[in-house]
Amino acid sequence: MKRRPIPMLVLVAVAMVGTPFCPVLAQSKPPQEMAQPDKMANYSDGELKQYASAAVQVAEINRDYTSKLQAAGTPDQQQAIRTEATTKMAAVIRKKGLSVQKYNEIYNAASADPKLAQRLNSFIKKAQ
Repeated sequence: MKRRPIPMLVLVAVAMVGTPFCPVLAQSKPPQEMAQPDKMANYSDGELKQYASAAVQVAEINRDYTSKLQAAGTPDQQQAIRTEATTKMAAVIRKKGLSVQKYNEIYNAASADPKLAQRLNSFIKKAQ
């Protein structure tokens, strides 16, 4: 059976202290290319609140699935766990009113813009 490539989870331990956000799917382009300079600081408070609320839940899913991934015995089991986690994370993001693309865009923009990251951090602290 031929396996099709699936975007991999970025399994970074997100401990909300020092890392205010995490991307859901691995990006094919570096963050500099993904974040457009004119859009970096132009996110509304509403979008940042949506992101923050989603990021808290995405981090919880990430923590839960990191241990499952480490316990997986085969590459096929690992891939199934990645796929399940990615699906859950994407569902949470959509439920919060963002697309996965917008979520990752905000992450990349905040990674490149310290002022935006600081704004986003304040919303994440409130969402925890």
